[in-house]
Amino acid sequence: MIGDQICGEAEYIGIPCDPACTFVEYRLDVVSDRVKPGCGYEGAAITFFVKGMQASQTATWHAGSSEHLPLTAGPPFASVGGHFLAPQKLPTLHSPYSEDSSILIPFINGVACGYDDYFWCADGIGCSYSTIIYSEQQRPGCGYEGAPITFKLVDAQKNVIATAAEKGVWHAWDGRWPSQQELNLTLVTPGGIRIGNVGTGDARSGAHKPINVAIAMALAGMATLVTGAMLRRRTT
Repeated sequence: MIGDQICGEAEYIGIPCDPACTFVEYRLDVVSDRVKPGCGYEGAAITFFVKGMQASQTATWHAGSSEHLPLTAGPPFASVGGHFLAPQKLPTLHSPYSEDSSILIPFINGVACGYDDYFWCADGIGCSYSTIIYSEQQRPGCGYEGAPITFKLVDAQKNVIATAAEKGVWHAWDGRWPSQQELNLTLVTPGGIRIGNVGTGDARSGAHKPINVAIAMALAGMATLVTGAMLRRRTT
């Protein structure tokens, strides 16, 4: 919209990604005031609405220009992603994503505050993840600027099978993939076994170190594939 005038409606474009997408690619032509009175003129401010919710981002109208603009609408949220080694074989998640299907759950002050919007494991053990973490506007007790985020791995019955040693920090995400917070995790089981992360392969128990090193080497080989998959998923 420009002012109170609707000056274009989006055409939605499906994008290929593996295993599934939570983003939608769009194309939107914003017409000039010559085409529709009250619409585009040099320097006009363009606002965007997604299902009636105003997006946080805006644009400026210039004749003949093109811009790549990710849009986020609704309550603010954080996004944290990275890699970890799992204590057991885990499934790959597919859309539709939800809290019920999530495996790696973000917590703030003991409150479950989000879900996995990407979860992919190589051989079920070396995993790549991305999580959406709610703000306190969406769920009381959840995210605010600077809030520490704890990650817990759960089974199908929502029993905790490991907790991450590292903590994320809640910052409202602008929807641009490079600005997603990257956090590789070291998981610790309730019995105190430290699984290690992709970067270190650290293990508290000597019995687990050889398998962690082997997994880390395998993960190094799949890094390009995982990064490519995430980049395709993040294209908007």
